[in-house]
Amino acid sequence: MIIEDTSLCMNAYQGLPGPYAKCFIEKLGCEKLSKMGNALGDNTAFTQTIFALHLGKRGKGGDPERIHLFEGKLNGRIVAPRGPQTFGYDSIFQPDGYDKTFAEMETEEKVKISHRTLALQKLVAYIKTLKAAKEEILEKKEEKKEELKDNKDQKDQKDHKDHKDHKDHKDHKDHKDHKDHKDHKDHKDHKDHKEHKDHKEHKDHKDHKEHGKHDETKGEAGALQQ
Repeated sequence: MIIEDTSLCMNAYQGLPGPYAKCFIEKLGCEKLSKMGNALGDNTAFTQTIFALHLGKRGKGGDPERIHLFEGKLNGRIVAPRGPQTFGYDSIFQPDGYDKTFAEMETEEKVKISHRTLALQKLVAYIKTLKAAKEEILEKKEEKKEELKDNKDQKDQKDHKDHKDHKDHKDHKDHKDHKDHKDHKDHKDHKDHKEHKDHKEHKDHKDHKEHGKHDETKGEAGALQQ
């Protein structure tokens, strides 16, 4: 929220009429206010605009530091009315360094040096810093978001690699176990075959030996019969 107020302050009256300048003009008019400004022999004065920026509540009760004031001040003096008396005290205020009252100036010239413009420039500059700060915060949040995403992607890649390595290790182990089993079976088949062959050779040898013995016995028996 932004609030703005403007004052006409006469040094001879300790800053009066101040923010009540509009009331003085309505009751006295510019002519009498001009005479009042010159009555004490000191017609110096200044115009002042203050913008108040409230950034909203923060926490319980709000934070008073969130109210920021931006002041624009222009020194000059009170003179007899000159120029159109259509806008406040413009016809009786003459800025230092100029020979014209606000009322006699072109709009562009007045706006360029105005107390309101000075205050507004400060307000705009501050709002730009807030915008820049907000953009920086959003940028940092986006960077943090990207960092978290990168970390997650790296973790997912690592988990995927670990899973693949584990699977490859398991497949390798299964392959090795299968090969060991096959080698064991081949070895057992070879051993069984060898034992079978040895058994057969032993049996053939035994049969041959018994057959020879039988022939020998038969020969002896034939000899006795003769």
